[in-house]
Amino acid sequence: MLDLVQNHAQRFDEIDELIDYCKDEHNNIVYLPNDGDTFYMVDGRKIYSTGNTLPSVGCSITEPGIKAIFTKMGVPGLFPSMMAPNETTVTSNFVSRLLSEPSIQSNLRNQQFIIDSRHPDNPIIGMVSKAYLKYSNHTFLDRFLNNNHIGLDFTRALIDNTKLTIKSSEKEFAGIMIDGKPDRVKMGLYSGNSMIGNAPLYTEAGVLDTLCTNGMRIPKSIGSYRMIHRGDIIYSSEIEDMVNNTRKSYDRVKKQIETTLNIPFNTDTARIMLENDAPIDIPRDSRVPHKYWTTKRKFADSVESNHALDNSINFVKRIPYNFGGVHTKKIFNSPYRKGNTSMYHFIGAFTEYAQEQPVREQYRIEEEAGELVNWFDKNSSKFFN
Repeated sequence: MLDLVQNHAQRFDEIDELIDYCKDEHNNIVYLPNDGDTFYMVDGRKIYSTGNTLPSVGCSITEPGIKAIFTKMGVPGLFPSMMAPNETTVTSNFVSRLLSEPSIQSNLRNQQFIIDSRHPDNPIIGMVSKAYLKYSNHTFLDRFLNNNHIGLDFTRALIDNTKLTIKSSEKEFAGIMIDGKPDRVKMGLYSGNSMIGNAPLYTEAGVLDTLCTNGMRIPKSIGSYRMIHRGDIIYSSEIEDMVNNTRKSYDRVKKQIETTLNIPFNTDTARIMLENDAPIDIPRDSRVPHKYWTTKRKFADSVESNHALDNSINFVKRIPYNFGGVHTKKIFNSPYRKGNTSMYHFIGAFTEYAQEQPVREQYRIEEEAGELVNWFDKNSSKFFN
């Protein structure tokens, strides 16, 4: 098996904290071009070079780092097999033999290792080609924040193994009426970068509910713009263009939110969601059924199918109570509503639940909540016939 170093993930709620972190990251993420060396592994935990490419003490490995190396070697599916042996020497010997193969040496010749020198043992966190355009999160953040034409408010950010995701919101409210109030929702952006080749620079549309600071990340097919790490330089004006192009999708996003507000949440609409395979499998913990009823599941007969469907409907109706936080429960327990809630409020249970989850899980839930909003927009006719 491989003895891996845990890759770092951190959430930032203050912009100054994020700026300081990115400055430190900028100064300590190091790119080491292959100097024509042969590489080998020791004890399933370190990679060494025969020459001067890597530090003489070797480099430890993270999961993203070794996966990137395997991909560049030409064996992208090798990782699970290398985690299977009980002895690290078995893994080391096998990987070292592969690294000595002429074809693999050729594959690695034009690559560069990415190490994080902030940590002991200089862990390898990625591998990119020598043609890769280095563009640090510090540079992206500096050009994003210091561009007076962009004018967005920082909400929060996540950095996961140098993969940066910033959530920002517009200064003005979107004017969408929710529970009789127009000053609750703001349009905004998810934007980001990566320093290890696993993501481009990008902007995507997002929604911020200021009542509970819940967020939804709108699908990539709507208002998403990307720029790969190639060429000589990335200009500030190009970042501004991406932001402004994403802003052009706001009207469409508003209509999607309004669609969820117009669809009631009740037994009948829960059934319609299930019968049309709505992507509601968002929370992933022990309270979730092993399987929802879906059109693709096989049942012995109609009795078994109907029983499973009824159980799934009942579970879906309990999602706001099982997963929602203070704000969601206040809405669904309100005696004044008399059960009048919408799919917007239903989705809010997921995004409020996300606030209590680890950072990676939080951003996954916000993205899948956006996919669910998009699904309601595409399937709205099924709820009004």
